[in-house]
Amino acid sequence: MNMMWYGRMIISTAFQGRQGKLELAGGALALTFANVTAFSVLTGLSAGMEPLCAQAFGAANYKLLGATLHRGITLLFLASLPIGFLWLNVTKILLKLGQDKEISKVAGTYLMFLLPDLAASSVLAPLRIYLRSQCITKPMMVASAISLILHLPINMALQNLGLKGTALAICWSDWNVVLMLLIYVYKTRLFKTTQVDQWWRTGWAPLLKLSVASCLLTCLEWWCYEILMLITGHLPNAEDAVSELVIVLNGDLILYGLQIAMAACASTRVGNELGANNLVGAYHAAVVAVGLSVVVGCAGASAMIVGRNAWGMVFSRDQGVLGGLGKLMCFLAMAEIFNFPLIVAGGVLRGTARMTVGLFLSLGFIYLFGLPIGVFLAFPWKLRFVGLLMGFVVAVAVCSALTLGVVSRTDWIHRTVLAQELINGEQCELKSFQSGELETIGLVVVDDENEKPEKK
Repeated sequence: MNMMWYGRMIISTAFQGRQGKLELAGGALALTFANVTAFSVLTGLSAGMEPLCAQAFGAANYKLLGATLHRGITLLFLASLPIGFLWLNVTKILLKLGQDKEISKVAGTYLMFLLPDLAASSVLAPLRIYLRSQCITKPMMVASAISLILHLPINMALQNLGLKGTALAICWSDWNVVLMLLIYVYKTRLFKTTQVDQWWRTGWAPLLKLSVASCLLTCLEWWCYEILMLITGHLPNAEDAVSELVIVLNGDLILYGLQIAMAACASTRVGNELGANNLVGAYHAAVVAVGLSVVVGCAGASAMIVGRNAWGMVFSRDQGVLGGLGKLMCFLAMAEIFNFPLIVAGGVLRGTARMTVGLFLSLGFIYLFGLPIGVFLAFPWKLRFVGLLMGFVVAVAVCSALTLGVVSRTDWIHRTVLAQELINGEQCELKSFQSGELETIGLVVVDDENEKPEKK
């Protein structure tokens, strides 16, 4: 589903590139601003629903599941209001940030026609989490596939409008998915099971607490790429540099779709098992998810390296743009080897409602360490774009190792008890296990049947 979802963005970028370098750079800058100010914020706020929905479904607390969906949609709609105001003034903001005048004007036009997508995202992001927490994934995959199939003819029908048509095509495709999923929920009577009255009165505190932390974490993850885009705009020959970065990041976009898909699955499975009071299942889900992330990360990096020379031809025929893409793709492939386990381990932490751990690690090692080193290598040392990526790769590698260390030292007994308290709102006890069940996974040692388990 996620690969098809991001495949639509690749189609849109390809249509931008065919319109010219100015349109490609302006559209890329607009999407950068949209990601920084809107989509990262909305995705992050909705991610606060993940532990609540997953653990509520695991505990068969369907009323909490439905109430969380309503609260999540309301929260995102409220957050979209100030975001829309920023988008209407994006040209002035970009000029004050030192961006190129012509590129900034094109970006402002693009975002003006992308405004309806804010409302679509405010419904779609919570709805996807609501369905995924119940292990309902096939309808989302089918809806995304239909949207992808329709996205190409929609772009072709609107291509006479130029960049405006590309923005409207994105809105149209997102609303197609929203309508299809709403029809599915209505036809299957799924909303009847989770329907709850007066959801707006109480229960906001846990969601707001989780949403703020997950929003900050998601923004930090997204913003590092967008900051790279903004810094690249200050390099010599900005149009070529930004266009090269757009093409490289679109190659990374497919792998990022895999990363967040695996992270979402890890968060859902861990959350379901913790909600069901099953720490053994939660532990196994975390181990499998992290192990698969390492394997898929290596495979994805290899694919980027093998296809590095042919990838640029999809987006541009300009030899100045295509010249240095091979080396840049290799650098980004190195980052993906570490980025896969980092993102998936973050999903495990979300499933246990520990967003703040990843927040501090991202802030410390990517922003206070990686990006400053990249800027130093890019400008004083004059390594330009290669220098930026070198600092980024080192920071992601260190952050990945530390996050995996945190996951490996998780106290699953404590997390299971906290999950029960989160969804029930009261003190709870760990369920009983058969003798030897916990020892098989190395969590605890039981010396006597009458004694409490002691952690190793």
